[in-house]
Amino acid sequence: MSENGEKKFILERNLLHPRHEENMSKEELELYDRLKVFMRFQSKEEHEALVNGLVTELRIRKRIEELQEYRAAGCHTLAEAEQYAAGKKKRETEASSKKSKESGQLFATAKVGQRANRSVNRERGEGDSSPGSMVENQKAKGIGGQAASGNSACPVTTGQQGLKKSLPRWDISSLPGTDLLSLPEQQLCTQNRLFPAHYLKMKEVLIYQDIRNHPHPVKRSDAYRFFKIDHSVVDKVYDFLLRMGLIHEKESATH
Repeated sequence: MSENGEKKFILERNLLHPRHEENMSKEELELYDRLKVFMRFQSKEEHEALVNGLVTELRIRKRIEELQEYRAAGCHTLAEAEQYAAGKKKRETEASSKKSKESGQLFATAKVGQRANRSVNRERGEGDSSPGSMVENQKAKGIGGQAASGNSACPVTTGQQGLKKSLPRWDISSLPGTDLLSLPEQQLCTQNRLFPAHYLKMKEVLIYQDIRNHPHPVKRSDAYRFFKIDHSVVDKVYDFLLRMGLIHEKESATH
């Protein structure tokens, strides 16, 4: 096709500013783009008829899927279906907003933790807090370095205290799942910087394993294997569930 022919083709098909694309959904636009390859083999009217037919079919299929979903949800009238759709959209929006807020809070906490680590390392004279530098610092110190300090536990204790003081209070009031926690559970999550959703999952798994293995208890070592997080946090959750009587440390008596 010559250059003039290409220009004429583009203008005839209104490809520079196609009006119908403004009213199309994402799926319809993807279908429209896939059908563009057939333009050169069809007249303008034939191609428009093809696109309109397939887009109409796509819309009908989508509407059928929506009606099937409404029926499965127990809707019997159009008003009930509209109410269900509005509620679903609201829930999706709220879930997306909570997820974004949770991600932002996690990122902010991580940044604070990094700054706190750098502050602690400066107190201990370790310089850079990157993983590689920390390893090199530990190698350079060795056993002799610890002995020279007189009390090897002192620098660690000081660092831990500095880190704890530097971190802000862990506020879970707006996080998903907080409303499902008792006051002691909320305190546990706040003190150990746990997301409520993560705690609830740990609680669910440990209780399930305790019931599943009855009369044998779920072991602390099993809990370490279930959750790939700091063992000290696992210990706190494990001990808390023991105190609440939700799991058992000793083998239950059988009759």
